[in-house]
Amino acid sequence: MPASTNSERMAAITAARQSLREAKETAEARLKEQLRIELLQHSTVLDLRIREAVEAGDRVSDVMRAYPTRDRHTILKSLSRTEGITADAPVSEYSNRYRLNDDTLFVNYVSFGPSELTANALFTVERWQDGTFFLTAIDVDGLGDYTDTITQLDGETDGFYYDDATAFLRESFA
Repeated sequence: MPASTNSERMAAITAARQSLREAKETAEARLKEQLRIELLQHSTVLDLRIREAVEAGDRVSDVMRAYPTRDRHTILKSLSRTEGITADAPVSEYSNRYRLNDDTLFVNYVSFGPSELTANALFTVERWQDGTFFLTAIDVDGLGDYTDTITQLDGETDGFYYDDATAFLRESFA
């Protein structure tokens, strides 16, 4: 005696196909958002480097050669994106890995640390009276797989990744 009827098996195939389609669309959306965030970060670093060079007195023509571009407006657009931002302070060693917005920490690891993590994640940051930082993972769609980062940082108060993240936080709160 068969475990299910023909129509039940066909319905199961249809449901599995729909589930695959939805998983694919979700994965594509997450990857697209992750790519957008990473490219935005790199673009911001480039804009800041251009701003730093111009403020240090380097000629725009030299910046154009380093970029490389012949279009002066490319450099001027970059400068307009960083208008009001001074490049007095050098970019932190942590700037490629962390970004802090109010009490939310964005983590972007690319083959980083002893576990060679490559992941993105968001955490809420809680600073205790004794100066300890407590990081709690935020579940946000569109950031890709961040399970490894959560394992390394969520609810931890020591360890390589925690120490690195809190060094950035101490620098940010200084």
